Amino acid sequence: MNLGDFFKFPNQHEVQLQPTDANWNVKISDLGLSKFGPANQQYTFLVSNAVGTFGYWDPREREDRPSMSKIVKSLKSALKHQTDQAEDLSVNSTEESLQEVLSLPESHEFKQEIELSLIGIQNAGKTSFANVVTNRGYSDKFTYTVGFNVVKVTKRNVNIKLWDLGGVPRYRSIWERHCRKVSAIVYVVDAANHNVLFISKAELDDLLRKPSLSDIPLLVLGNKTDNDGALTKEAFTEQMNLSSITDREVCCFMISCKNLENIDSAVDWLVRHPKLES
Repeated sequence: MNLGDFFKFPNQHEVQLQPTDANWNVKISDLGLSKFGPANQQYTFLVSNAVGTFGYWDPREREDRPSMSKIVKSLKSALKHQTDQAEDLSVNSTEESLQEVLSLPESHEFKQEIELSLIGIQNAGKTSFANVVTNRGYSDKFTYTVGFNVVKVTKRNVNIKLWDLGGVPRYRSIWERHCRKVSAIVYVVDAANHNVLFISKAELDDLLRKPSLSDIPLLVLGNKTDNDGALTKEAFTEQMNLSSITDREVCCFMISCKNLENIDSAVDWLVRHPKLES
């Protein structure tokens, strides 16, 4: 349901409400309006301008949320009231009209949720990346991931669910299944181990040929730049032939989980470039 056709804030703040299976989302096309309601009610309607300003309501709260029909009715009523009173809509008075419907406890926040698959052959540093992203720290101790692990973290006001998939040959067959519905694929490569780089490339090429994974954004991480012999970004992207990938959005960062090099940049890219639900 798109309310943008008949409801706009000044300065082209267009509101769109879209029902989904377990929650409802709000998108405001222009950045700048961050809350409905008075300043003393600090509930968040927009949580990340950089991600496209999506709102999210936890499905566990679904019995307490206003129904779509009630929201639509209130918006129409607010619009009619404003049209009767003046030519231009007033953000402040519109907010007041929406108070009863959209008023939330102070602790409730709307957040976007993205799901990521973290893949790559064994010993690339996938779990190390997951650990530093979730603030669990870096460890030199190495153990193979058996099957997969799931970790969750909130970054930049975005809830991230991260699938850390095993990289040994017997687990690579599950990669596709766990990548089908994700917001982005994170492919980690040991940029300092030249002997296995061709294997990483071959596995990535095979994965991207799967029709079920078309259009899913790809972030390639050349890890272990702190090790001697690590490739430069130019050499790495050439070896991985990343320029040949033209059917999706692709980005590459050279990182060090040990030194935290470019970890924040990688996370920033992920929350700004998720695949949007069609």
